[in-house]
Amino acid sequence: MAQNKGTNDIRVGVITYYNDVKRFGFLKDNISQSEYFFHVTGLLCNRIETDDKISFKIDEYRGRPIAIQIDRI
Repeated sequence: MAQNKGTNDIRVGVITYYNDVKRFGFLKDNISQSEYFFHVTGLLCNRIETDDKISFKIDEYRGRPIAIQIDRI
């Protein structure tokens, strides 16, 4: 799982892609415009869809940034 090398800053963004079957997706940070991968295990809410506005944090997994603690706002 995540190695806790990310930042604790809460960020705001939008879901740009989500595949409910494969249980992963991508989101875009509103400020940096960076896109991050996420897995369904990083969701705090029960359901998420493309274009949902969300809050999230960044962690590191296998040397790459990953979005965690994703919740709809």
